[in-house]
Amino acid sequence: MKSKKTLDLSMIIFLLVFFIFLTGFRGVKVEVVSLSGSVDRVDHQQKAVTVNGERVVLSPGTSIVDEQGNRLSLSDIKPKAQVAVEVIREVGSGKSQVNRITLKKNPLSK
Repeated sequence: MKSKKTLDLSMIIFLLVFFIFLTGFRGVKVEVVSLSGSVDRVDHQQKAVTVNGERVVLSPGTSIVDEQGNRLSLSDIKPKAQVAVEVIREVGSGKSQVNRITLKKNPLSK
């Protein structure tokens, strides 16, 4: 009888803990937004790039690559360069994070 009460009590505690923590693990809806165009301005101090009038701030996890996948740095991005920017936005909060910037090869240069 005593083990039955202990089992019931432990099951109730387990369920309470489970439901309390389950509410903290809600999924966050995100959307991937792509932006491409010409770089208007590069701000090295604030680690930001303005593309077609829209300013995007780089996060620590932002990767900058060329079309072949070679890693680049922010100093490799120059004004008037063609880029594609991949931004991940949280739907509810509006927070955004730049995931990747791809520097496109200028078709006029050889």
